[in-house]
Amino acid sequence: MPTDTNSGDTPTLTDKEYFEERKLLLGARQRGYQRADQMITGGATGALVLSITFLRNLGSVAGLQASGWLISAWVLLLLALLLSLLSNYASAKGFDVEILRLESRLHGEPLPANPWAASTRWGGPIIAVLFVVGIAALAFFAYANAPFQPQG
Repeated sequence: MPTDTNSGDTPTLTDKEYFEERKLLLGARQRGYQRADQMITGGATGALVLSITFLRNLGSVAGLQASGWLISAWVLLLLALLLSLLSNYASAKGFDVEILRLESRLHGEPLPANPWAASTRWGGPIIAVLFVVGIAALAFFAYANAPFQPQG
């Protein structure tokens, strides 16, 4: 992880320190891009399989109860997936800026601001809430349509 660059004094790096930190940042950026790809592929596949299996096991779609909960669940889960993708992208872009900041430190130049840093701080908690509420809505829908639920 890069050293703290928020202080007023910005120490100049040696070539060795620069390349060590650059290597760490490049690796972290690559892992961020890979995670984003895996989340989209896994999330889209999982959502498709879950919805088809769940609805097929319930039988007739016309007789489903609490369908608003199902729609809400999928909207929340899709928002969580979208925001997760955007958050991972912002994180990767943040690493790009950190590489520029590292290069500035190497040359003793003023550090550029990292506008991506703030967007990565709020992403995680919002995504977690959307995911948990989406799963809860899906669970409520499943409970309302479960075969053991008394009808009417």
